[in-house]
Formats: sequence, structure tokens, C-alpha cells
Amino acid sequence: MKNSKTILRAYGGAFKNYFKFSGRATRYDFWGFKLIDLAVTFVLSIFVALWSPVSILSGLYGLATIFPSLTLTSRRLHDVGRSFWWFWGSILLIVLTAVCGAMNEYAGEAALFFSILYILIVLATIIYSFYLLYLTCKKSSNSTKYGKPLKEDDVYVKRSKWFVATYFAIIATLILSVIAIAAYSQAMEKFKINKTSDQVSMLQTNIHELFKKSDSYNGLSVAFATEAGIIPDDMLSETQLVNPFGGLVGVMGQDNLFLIVYSDVPQEACEELSSQNWGESLVNLTYNFGEAQNCQQCVEQGCELGWVFK
Repeated sequence: MKNSKTILRAYGGAFKNYFKFSGRATRYDFWGFKLIDLAVTFVLSIFVALWSPVSILSGLYGLATIFPSLTLTSRRLHDVGRSFWWFWGSILLIVLTAVCGAMNEYAGEAALFFSILYILIVLATIIYSFYLLYLTCKKSSNSTKYGKPLKEDDVYVKRSKWFVATYFAIIATLILSVIAIAAYSQAMEKFKINKTSDQVSMLQTNIHELFKKSDSYNGLSVAFATEAGIIPDDMLSETQLVNPFGGLVGVMGQDNLFLIVYSDVPQEACEELSSQNWGESLVNLTYNFGEAQNCQQCVEQGCELGWVFK
């Protein structure tokens, strides 16, 4: 008798056969479950990002789907004439990869051998995983030792192909989205670093020009610099100065030195800004007003990066 089912029924079937490793599962059953599971995981991930307590629910769902995923994979492999031991082969390769990677850290003179071995095992794991993936995408075999073939209408066979294509299209879209977001974040971080560099250089030049006829920088402050009109417009925010990272900017002078301070500077920006050439007028760089010795310590304390000019 031919099946009559929906994708939700295929999803529920995995939980209905929670502990059933024996038998067979069609491509429609397997990828119908995978597609709904992906959608649920994605929705839960969004809720976790918006409200962290949902992470408990997300974790419970992940635990609840481990066993039905394993048993469903077993039945899907049976449906194409393969034993579930084929799946455990991938687990073994992953374990070997981890062990070899750990041994490579303490290999000493044999480091080259373990490095080569590690690369070979990683490649073998990738190839083997793709082969397993191929097996789950195959159509049902007519006869195997794991039971009679499951009869399905042609419409379900066609839909199963759509499930596979949709699943990997979503995965590819998510990967590309993550790459795009990471690239955008990196570009924005670089933009903020460049903007900070331009602002500090402009402030330095403007302060030197403003005080070129003075013997000292006494009296220099944010209020004085703002009133004198030497602050770039994009830094002005009511009575405060704001930097590209969202933190505040301080300007102060004493005797023959003046200080420009940027707060809430991230580590990558701190390291790049610290390594730039600020000219001969730079006397020193300060991290949290001398409380930190480098960018890492500075960021751990909430980094306030300062430039001391003469």
C-alpha cells in the first residue's frame, strides 16, 4: 500500500520511531525531518539571539533530536543497502582527527610526521562525510537485507528531491550570509579604525595650530576645544565627544603636553592604532592611563587608549 503523508508527518515519524534502528526510511522521510529540524533550529537560534534564556529550550531541543537523528540515519542507510556501521566510521575518523591533532602538539621531533598524518586524516574525514551524505541522498534500493522496500507515490519521490535541494540551498544561504556579515563587520571595524586615525590626526593638528603662540597647553579641555571650533563635526554629541566605537573622547592639556583619549576601543583597533606612526610630536601611548601595559590588558579593563603629544 502506498504512503499518504506530509512533511510534518515525516518529521513526527522520526520521534515516533525514537529508538528504532532497524528497518528502512525513505529519502522523503529522512530529508523531510532534516528540513523541519533545520527550520526549528534556525528559529530557536533567532530567539536565543534576542533573549538568552531561550538557550535552555534550544539546548533541550538539541538533546531531544540526537537519538531520533541517529535512528533515522540508521534506517536511511539501510534503505540504500548500507549498515549503520558506515556512520560510525565517520565518528571514528573524527576521533582520530582529534587524537592526532592533540598528539601533534606534543610530538617534538616527530611533529612533521603527525602533521602529515593529521592532514591525511582530515582529508579522509571530509571525503568520507561527503560519501555518507551522498548515501542519504540516494533513492531507495529495491531489495536489501534490511527489509522490503517502502512503496511511495512518484510525487513523494519528486518531493524528496526538492527537500534535498531546499535543505542545501538554505545551508548555502546561511553560510554565505555569515560570510557576508563577517566581511561587513570587518569592513566596518576597518572603517572605524581609519576614522579614528583621521580624527586623532586632525585633533593633533588643530590643537598645535590653536596653541602655537602659547607656552603651554594649560586650559585645554573638551569644552575649550569645542568652543574654539577645532573638533570635527562627526564627533560632536551635545556636550560630549563621541568616537567611532561608541565611546567618549577626552582632550586635556598640562604644561607642554596634551592628551587625547578614546574610550571603549576594541582590541584589534587598539593594536592597529598603537602600531601606527603618529609623528615626532607623539611622546607616549597610554593604556587606561597607565593602569594597563598593552592592548590585551587594556581591553580586559575596558580600554581607554590615549595619545600624549608635545
